[in-house]
Amino acid sequence: MPTKNLPSICIPRVLPNITNVIVKEIFEKVLGEKCVFRVDLVRRPGAKSNEYQRAFIHFRYCPD
Repeated sequence: MPTKNLPSICIPRVLPNITNVIVKEIFEKVLGEKCVFRVDLVRRPGAKSNEYQRAFIHFRYCPD
């Protein structure tokens, strides 16, 4: 369960082949194990059929 009032990070454009597991692994490699509570990926239509995703990273705790 995440701690209340922690900020989340939004990455506005992520390639469509990137998964929530990949995003979580990268953040936890840099910031520390089990700091990420959840990653939400939202598919977005792009210009000229170039679909992309928006990533929201929610933290379990604030890394040092």
